[in-house]
Amino acid sequence: MTFPLEYDRDRNVNTVRYWNTAHKRGRTVTPKSSVVVRRVAEMLEGLPVMPIREYGFGRYHVGMFVGPERWTGYDFSPMAVSSAKEEGFTAHVARLGDAEHPDGSCIVALEVIEHLDLPEMMAFLRTVSVADRAFISVPMARARDLRFPQHMRGFGTKVDLEEFLSGFWPSVTVEVVRPHWRLAYCRRVTP
Repeated sequence: MTFPLEYDRDRNVNTVRYWNTAHKRGRTVTPKSSVVVRRVAEMLEGLPVMPIREYGFGRYHVGMFVGPERWTGYDFSPMAVSSAKEEGFTAHVARLGDAEHPDGSCIVALEVIEHLDLPEMMAFLRTVSVADRAFISVPMARARDLRFPQHMRGFGTKVDLEEFLSGFWPSVTVEVVRPHWRLAYCRRVTP
């Protein structure tokens, strides 16, 4: 599986400026707030209780499902962090590589890794791969997705994504949770 090493950073929506502006407008609906978040919440209900660490959380929708006592969020948008804290959640302004060690926890990174360049993506995945479990969602490549060119990174087929993430976790299951969207469930221990 290959990824382009670089893409048009100027058109990457995953920037502090973009998210601060979105939060100032009171934006509440994001792609990850729909079917993907509901599916993660369903799967979390069947797991042992463990701390949830969400990276690039935006509007902390997963936090709302699991509650503030289990959820900690990391986002580079001060507006996102401030919004989460106002609702009683623990949240930190942090780049992905600066977050605390996730051992013994469950990682959630929804619509995050496709916005990183290849070295950042690999460093992030190495850091969080010590987590017992992880939920990672990525969009499928779409030729006409001109608004979000980073979504065209080409994660390949469902099997390609499983093989890529299995370099970090021994057990990976990928499902298509909505058109053009994949959700990977990664486990440190095989089922």
